[in-house]
Amino acid sequence: MPGHRFYLTPESFSANTAVISGDESHHIRKVLRLRIGDEIQVFDGVGCQWLATIEQFNGQEVNLILQKLITTSVESTLSTTLVQGLIKGDRFDWVIQKAVELGVSKIQPLISQYTDFQGVKGVEKRLERWERIALEATKQSGRNVLTTICPPIEWSGLVKELKLPVIFFAERGGNPLSEVVKELKEQKIISITVIVGSEGGWGNEELSQAAKAGFCLTTLGKRILRAETAGIASVALIQHLLGDLD
Repeated sequence: MPGHRFYLTPESFSANTAVISGDESHHIRKVLRLRIGDEIQVFDGVGCQWLATIEQFNGQEVNLILQKLITTSVESTLSTTLVQGLIKGDRFDWVIQKAVELGVSKIQPLISQYTDFQGVKGVEKRLERWERIALEATKQSGRNVLTTICPPIEWSGLVKELKLPVIFFAERGGNPLSEVVKELKEQKIISITVIVGSEGGWGNEELSQAAKAGFCLTTLGKRILRAETAGIASVALIQHLLGDLD
């Protein structure tokens, strides 16, 4: 299989052809300098992937012939949403990259009581950057379904909209993760939400509200982890215990 993979929106595909434009086209023409007849892989972000051949260069576009549908999927059997408390600097970028590689379906940035958040200014640009990071991680990891990156939400709004089961990781209180997972395995779940706080931790009221909402409160052990470490460790553990990370 060719090593170059490119993302195209579903609208870019027809029955047996596809058209690459924008940044991906520029990368093919100016960076990789691929030629007519070269084979590449393309995916639509919603689960389909093809082996394709470059047919021609048409101005700023690259026309493809779709050779065959690639049926092998690397998507997890468990649909996982990671709710991660916002973190200062570029460490949240790292969380997004690694969470996508681990197979999460959705990432929800969270503003909780002790989150150091500067308000809505610049959120749109941050979302664009996070989506670019997620796309690159999708391509690198061989996935063909894009991870949804949501705008930041406040804790009060999040609690009202989440559906169970939810695993809520806290620095204190809660049941051992082994007990929580044992109960969830008996339910044969296919989707789950994992919540990890920001570097400031959780307030007492937030812990109380999480328990009242029916969230499964648990911890990541005795050691204190940085927020970004906790986020990735949580996803990896859940994918191993309930998903497809053997």
